[in-house]
Amino acid sequence: MSFSYVRLALLVFFCVLVPRLGLAEVIAAVDRSSVQVNESFSLTLTADGGELGEPDITGLDTHFDILGRSQNSSISIINGERQASRRWTYVLLPKSPGEFEIPPLSIAGRQSQPIPILVREATVAPPGEADVFFEVAVDREQSWVQAQVVYTIKLYLGVAVRQTSLQDPVVEGGEVLIERLGEDRRYDAQIGDRMYTVNERSFALFPQSSGEFTIAPARFTASLWERGRISSPRVFESEPKTIDVRPVVSPPPGYPNARWLPARRIDLQAQLRPEDGILEPGEPANVRLQLQATGLMSNQLPEISIAEQDGLRVYPDQPDLQTRSLPNSMRSSREQSFAVIAARGGVFELPELSLPWFDVNLGEWQVASVALPALRAAGAVTGVSSPTVPAPVADVGGVTAPPATGTAAAGVSDIESRREIFRLKLAVYGLLALWLATLWVFWRSDRVRKSARRKARKAHDTSAPFRGAQKALKLVQRACDQNDAAAAARELRVWAKYYWPAARVRSLGDIAARVTPEAANAIEGLNRSLYGREQTPWQGKVLRKALTQLHHPGTESRLAQRDVLPALFPGR
Repeated sequence: MSFSYVRLALLVFFCVLVPRLGLAEVIAAVDRSSVQVNESFSLTLTADGGELGEPDITGLDTHFDILGRSQNSSISIINGERQASRRWTYVLLPKSPGEFEIPPLSIAGRQSQPIPILVREATVAPPGEADVFFEVAVDREQSWVQAQVVYTIKLYLGVAVRQTSLQDPVVEGGEVLIERLGEDRRYDAQIGDRMYTVNERSFALFPQSSGEFTIAPARFTASLWERGRISSPRVFESEPKTIDVRPVVSPPPGYPNARWLPARRIDLQAQLRPEDGILEPGEPANVRLQLQATGLMSNQLPEISIAEQDGLRVYPDQPDLQTRSLPNSMRSSREQSFAVIAARGGVFELPELSLPWFDVNLGEWQVASVALPALRAAGAVTGVSSPTVPAPVADVGGVTAPPATGTAAAGVSDIESRREIFRLKLAVYGLLALWLATLWVFWRSDRVRKSARRKARKAHDTSAPFRGAQKALKLVQRACDQNDAAAAARELRVWAKYYWPAARVRSLGDIAARVTPEAANAIEGLNRSLYGREQTPWQGKVLRKALTQLHHPGTESRLAQRDVLPALFPGR
């Protein structure tokens, strides 16, 4: 009899007490067990219990990239028993084709079962049939150290895309400086019988050492709009590109200390003020040198200078360095002004300026040069033929001169008179600029007032559709609160007619195509609940939350016109 009591006690323990211990049973599941190498799939881990902690996913990234992760919790009470469960979802992308296995994953000491995954080679459709494909090119497969190589990506889109990401170039083989070239270009192209939207982006690559460099495949991740719904994220890749970078070429004869300057074009120009080169007493000449280079950055440009000579002083100004990013090349410039002052009278021959540079188009050294005109200075400032005078000297306008006596005193007086005239002109120009600025402020304020009145009238004109949309939106929200799928779908169509008054919105699919991905997913869930094969209870809180984030009605929604690829692709 005592043995029967023991058996009964054990039965009660396992049937009643053990479930209360809250040990987690881990269930792993995937939405697809056979995928292509460029297709993502979802892995879901579900465990029942209270304090579970986080899953140990060690080994999951061996064969798969983790693109995203999320989790949610649920609590239910059945027959007075409180049951809690948590679910973790991971979006995975295979790294290579083959037969792999999702390893056992543990939560709170319990493990899931392994799951086999078959990863197939990606189906590559030829241009004209593929929904998305790349074209990549380099403008030269052989180059030199620090010389520019232009890498261009063309992405062809035959369908609408969401949640997009285009990876910047990754170069292997050594250090490479990468700069974006110009703005992205977007245009249409017809291949066969199919029209594509082409998004083109270019980069300037500057290898810093010689050798072979490999540009990794361009990588584009997106969800495609297929058969009225958004697909899981997919990855598309281009072919890799290889560049042979040659070492620095020895300087040309006659220029043993020439700086390495690999460019596509060099322009060297000079401007002289006054243009005739005749210097008035005490007045400096201004020489402005401009160096422009195509295929170089401004920090690659060398210094340019004018050498001093006997009786001629040169005072350089701060250089102005600029780099512009053009659609097909980098272009840089260095501009610098020099004040040239004659300490004595006479004619001064300025030397010709020469700059050796390496022409990457011809593969040989070139020399850019510019000739400077001669300067003629009168001797009135010094008043003597000898540059040295035993008497004390005075500094006048940066020019060293003897005391202002006789002819020298007349020169100093003339300089002071010129300075006074200059001050008067400066004051007149300042008052004129102030008067013009005042006129501009009055004109600008008048335009702002008119613009505000136009906006106010426009807001008043659109008040009626706004009130209609607000009323329809409240009805949709009420249906969501009551989990009434039929009423939510009906009122959602009414709301859409107010929200996009210029569009023909007839179905839930039309609405889903115009909203954010979160709202589109919520509308798709409503659609499945109403018309799917399996009738499942519908929860309206997800749709209610998504709709509150949309924009002001009355005009075409910015969501329908938003960028398909942020900063890269304008909206489709």
